[in-house]
Amino acid sequence: MARVAVASALIPSITSGNVGKERLGDVIRLVFALLLPINMVLFFFPEPLLKMINPEYLAATNPLKTYALANTTMLMIGLIIAHIYASGNYKYTLLINTSVSTTRVTLYTILTPLYGAAGAATAYLAGTLTATALIAPKTYGIKAPWSKMILSLTIAILIGVMLKLMISLLALTTIIAIITYLTLTYLIHIALKLISKMELVQLLRMLKTIIRVR
Repeated sequence: MARVAVASALIPSITSGNVGKERLGDVIRLVFALLLPINMVLFFFPEPLLKMINPEYLAATNPLKTYALANTTMLMIGLIIAHIYASGNYKYTLLINTSVSTTRVTLYTILTPLYGAAGAATAYLAGTLTATALIAPKTYGIKAPWSKMILSLTIAILIGVMLKLMISLLALTTIIAIITYLTLTYLIHIALKLISKMELVQLLRMLKTIIRVR
């Protein structure tokens, strides 16, 4: 939802020429670095969230992890889609959206009866990967920070794997693991200048505002 909100806010600026291909890369870097750790919490530690909603939802642990992977991909390419649309390339945007929907609906029909929620999540991920394959040729000129995003993803995965092992070996509670995960991930991002302290503070303020509204 946060990524979609940013994309929607960017479209008028891109259309007016205020956000060019070079500046878009910086926006992608910022959005990815801010939102990736929160998204990866759902991949590594989905159980507390599902249990809080309803203990019966624990059966959806693996599908939620698959959706988290799909959303990680969309964090990388979602703003590029917004740029393609806002730049007036409506035919290509239509091709992307149609291909994604066709892939998902086709696989939903095949996989959901066979594998249930896991099949539906897999179909959703396949549609996202289809979008990625179609967008790749259109990134020419857009200085997407692929190296920084891959570094962010590597950090997020390594810390997640480490903490999952600590939960098993040291009986570390999941809630403490989540807090530790977010803290370490953001601190390392700041140390490597993938994100600034001010940008992180702005994220915390935004989350605080969302909590108040709710």
